Amino acid sequence: MKASSGRAWYHIHQHWIACEVATLILIGIIVLIMTGYQLDWTGFKGKTLWDWLNVLGVLAIPVVVGIGTAWISTQQAQESALHQYLDTMAALLLNKNLRESNANTEVRAVARARAWTVLRLLDPARKEIIFKFLQESDLIHIIDLSQADLSGMSFRNIDLRGANLSNADLWGANLDGINFMTTNVTTRQLLEAKSLKGTIMPDGSIHQ
Repeated sequence: MKASSGRAWYHIHQHWIACEVATLILIGIIVLIMTGYQLDWTGFKGKTLWDWLNVLGVLAIPVVVGIGTAWISTQQAQESALHQYLDTMAALLLNKNLRESNANTEVRAVARARAWTVLRLLDPARKEIIFKFLQESDLIHIIDLSQADLSGMSFRNIDLRGANLSNADLWGANLDGINFMTTNVTTRQLLEAKSLKGTIMPDGSIHQ
């Protein structure tokens, strides 16, 4: 299962690199055309706006197709990583008694590692699916999420009581109305969030 997670991360990383390269190529072509337009020997002078739109349209087709293909592949890789994680957690719950396990046991170490890994791979919407699963399975207070990547998530309707989020990345998250008085998290972390309207801070104060 570790190998499957590694492959998913590799594919996502490779597809984003492809998107970046395609974008840079398109930008480079535009810059070259603009530069060549200033030189008589290139034959670019005298071209109309329509001429340029046609040229750029032809050049943009492979770039757009490449970006679209990379996006679809990335979505598929994330969906695969999500399903692999849920399957693994189901096995730990049913076969390894994860919910009844003691702290610092091997099964909890595996659950923690799997959570940290998959949360790095997924977009915010899929991260929310992970948290809803952890909440419904009564695992939020069991699995150590102290260094998890939770950036961009919306935590609405998620009960974080007892969760260990110390050092977790909450940048850009929506934490409106969440009660953090019984959660292991710092005010500094919470202030990195996108929204804290009505959030109960660790010291009991309500953020306005």
